[in-house]
Amino acid sequence: MATQTELDDWADFALGTELLTFCNSVLDRTDEVCRADFDEASIEAQIVVVDRTISLLRSIIHSEAIILDNGDNESLEMLSKAFVDVLYSLQHYITVNSLNPTTVAQDFTLTTEERLTPGRPPYKIPVEVLEDLRGLKFSWAKIAMMLGVSRWTVWRRVREYGLQDMTGFCAISDEELDRIIQQYVANHGTTTGQVYINGYLKSQGLLVQRRRIRESMARVDPQNTVLRWGITVSRRVYRVPWPNSLWHLDGHHSLIRWKLVVHGCIDGFSRRIMFLRCSSNNLAETVLELFLDAISKDGERWPSRIRVDKGVENVLVCDAIVQARGEGRGSFIAGPSTHNQRIERL
Repeated sequence: MATQTELDDWADFALGTELLTFCNSVLDRTDEVCRADFDEASIEAQIVVVDRTISLLRSIIHSEAIILDNGDNESLEMLSKAFVDVLYSLQHYITVNSLNPTTVAQDFTLTTEERLTPGRPPYKIPVEVLEDLRGLKFSWAKIAMMLGVSRWTVWRRVREYGLQDMTGFCAISDEELDRIIQQYVANHGTTTGQVYINGYLKSQGLLVQRRRIRESMARVDPQNTVLRWGITVSRRVYRVPWPNSLWHLDGHHSLIRWKLVVHGCIDGFSRRIMFLRCSSNNLAETVLELFLDAISKDGERWPSRIRVDKGVENVLVCDAIVQARGEGRGSFIAGPSTHNQRIERL
């Protein structure tokens, strides 16, 4: 944590220039360390620098010697959270690279056992190999891939050796978990939520159930936990003036491997389904045919506008409505499917 003398020095300089230069230098050095050959000592030293930068930013925010307006305060809060993300990334980077789990599988040569009964001889996979790889937080499917066998082969060995209870989660006590979380909250502020805590624990090599993290945070910091529960996300109210003002089109491609694609369209005002059909392709011609057929069944009444994603299957529909309604008026609105609320909730 920065001292009062250091904060007085910070109060004399321009936050918008020198602080930005300092933060950029820390980020540049972090980038250099990560791009160079893996050096655990250099990365650990940079982790200390980033952690002190976070403490300095938080000290500036909460200092009485430095007067900040609301805009500067919010900017510094965002900058502090960004450096927390950098710190997590560095800790995760050093954790991943300091371990070389592939050597466990590389040093192991897969052999088969002799058997007197008919059938393919089984693979010989020692229990120590499975325990070591599972201890490095690899899933059973990933272990099967590393050993070059099917996941069913690995699962049979798991049942044979009685390793079903190896969930990969750490057997850390509630008291120790509370101590770690309390120390982290004390260093990084009480606004820290479950996601940040989970990332920090993973960077320390601790894999803990989210349920236990929530319960621990409720024990360690009950007041701020309740305040976070009370924060609701403000949703905008959907509003269009009349029917046929805006149609929402989208496609569902989860079954495309079986050549099944569902295309749908809904009127934004009334939520009336204009068309909903399962096709064997995702061609633009197919979507255009469904769109024109819906217009024909609706008495040749074209919508004023349509809302689509940026997929190539919507190109002909966009061309058709621009030709029918004219250019320069926003006849079609293209954007992410996740924001196309009316059709996504169908």
